[in-house]
Amino acid sequence: MLTDFFIRNLDVIYFIYGFAFLLLGIFLLWQYRFIEKSEYKLLKILWLLAYFGITHGIREFINMFEVVRGRTGFLIILTDAFLFISLLFLFLFGYHLIYIIKKKKPGIWFPSAILILFFAVQTYIKVNNLEYHVPWEISARYLLGFPGAILSAIGFLLYYQSESEKLSKIKVKKYFIYAALFFGIYGILGGMIVPRSNFFPASMINVTWFNSLFGIPVQIFRTIFAVGIVWSIGHIMNIFNVEETSRRRRDEEKIRDQAALLDKAQDAIIVQDLENHIIYWNKSALRLYGFTEQEAIGKNIGAILYIEESPTLIEARKRVNEEGEWTGELHQVTKAGKKIIVESRWTLVHDSEGRPKSILIINTNVTEKKEFLKDIAEHKNIEEALRMFEIALEEAPDGVRILDMKGNIIYSNKATEKLFGFSPGELKGKHVSEISDDQTFSSDDIIQTIKKMGNWNGELIVKHKNGRVFPIWLSSSMIKNKNGEPVAIVAMSRDLTDIKEKEKLQMQLLQADKLATIGQLASGVAHEINNPLGNVSLYAQMLLKKTEDEATRNKLNIINDEANRAAHIVKGLLDFARQSEPELVPLN
Repeated sequence: MLTDFFIRNLDVIYFIYGFAFLLLGIFLLWQYRFIEKSEYKLLKILWLLAYFGITHGIREFINMFEVVRGRTGFLIILTDAFLFISLLFLFLFGYHLIYIIKKKKPGIWFPSAILILFFAVQTYIKVNNLEYHVPWEISARYLLGFPGAILSAIGFLLYYQSESEKLSKIKVKKYFIYAALFFGIYGILGGMIVPRSNFFPASMINVTWFNSLFGIPVQIFRTIFAVGIVWSIGHIMNIFNVEETSRRRRDEEKIRDQAALLDKAQDAIIVQDLENHIIYWNKSALRLYGFTEQEAIGKNIGAILYIEESPTLIEARKRVNEEGEWTGELHQVTKAGKKIIVESRWTLVHDSEGRPKSILIINTNVTEKKEFLKDIAEHKNIEEALRMFEIALEEAPDGVRILDMKGNIIYSNKATEKLFGFSPGELKGKHVSEISDDQTFSSDDIIQTIKKMGNWNGELIVKHKNGRVFPIWLSSSMIKNKNGEPVAIVAMSRDLTDIKEKEKLQMQLLQADKLATIGQLASGVAHEINNPLGNVSLYAQMLLKKTEDEATRNKLNIINDEANRAAHIVKGLLDFARQSEPELVPLN
């Protein structure tokens, strides 16, 4: 007969029965471990159902062992204990499921009343000397198993109804219905079909009655519906997988959006795990270090950015692990081998449970800044050096301008304002050609000469703010950084107006001195010539008086006229050589 076949193979049935529930428990705990959070409150009580599955599965394995090896007092107690514990978990699961739907905190009065009733029944049976283990199992099934399964069945139906707006999109309604159906039937089979006893309803509705009615042991049906419960719960658990997938998709989109924003940041942003492996690398990090994202991700940050483990780097790692953050300067190296200095800010990042999971690093390149400050005042206080430098420039008697490499004015001192009439604010940003009026040298030619030769000195004609043009002496040279790279041009200007006036006066004095010398020479010559000329003229006149010959007289008249003309020239030389009294006149 079919009944005999199932009875002979009852150990196999118990194995399948126990394995199904044990699998349910392990599956739920495994899923529960990897689901960090959920909007579904069902997640909070799944551990009760998991422990029901594990303990009830163990109980069925013990039953299987009893079938194979025979029943003992110890196994009977162990079986009843696991039955009680497993059905208690089932009852608590169904009870909490109802309260989750009500959105209320479950009280302890109802479970406490059930437990009190349970132990009261056991006490009554013991006092009346009834068989102990059977009533223990019956009480557990009546007071815990049946209400627990029915509450679970009702709870699954009501839970779907309360979350239908979200669950309808996942299409799991039928699995909630199946779960309710399977739990309801299982509640009847496992909670109402009990071993035969001498009290109602166990005296009428029991395992013996069921077997004679259907010809199949009740364990077969319990196994079938246990498998159905596992199957339906397995599909219901898919709601958490879908939720987790959706959350990850949203998180990934959020991360992509954040990454896009981080890529626009000017600072290099790096995220490393706790083993110093790079897990994020933004575009500014690529620009600063030269390593692409593919080259950097997964690499040890120390291997690609640091030549050696410096004390500062060791201190940074220690401080960020102990205090959660660190700020300071680090010496690093780029892909091209260039050494740089960065201002680094480290922050320890925690996961949702508060456990450290990574380190956020934000690096700002301060190499040029450090080199500039070092060039200005090495071994000195930077602020004092800058102040003294500014005072020296401002108090300089000559006009000082600093130009960029294109010739635009970026600084001018007070003497420059006095020289050209433009305030520093008016000059800043102007091209130097805007205040030049020189026709010989163009500003661009001078700048090119400075770039080529390193300096340029010479006289230029420039224009004052009021339109007046005047000469200056320009001394200009290149400013280079520590690496010998040109960074600016310094130009010093001196007004030549007074010097030019003095040069003109000196030329006039020199000319006058020359004329005086010529006059002295002319005076001496005139005195030496004047006496012979007088004698010539005298003797010519005497001969004219003694000579009657007309031809001779004509010649003597010529001699006399020429002597008089020469004497007139000599008189002019004497007048030129005669010193005149100096006369004072205002020069301004």
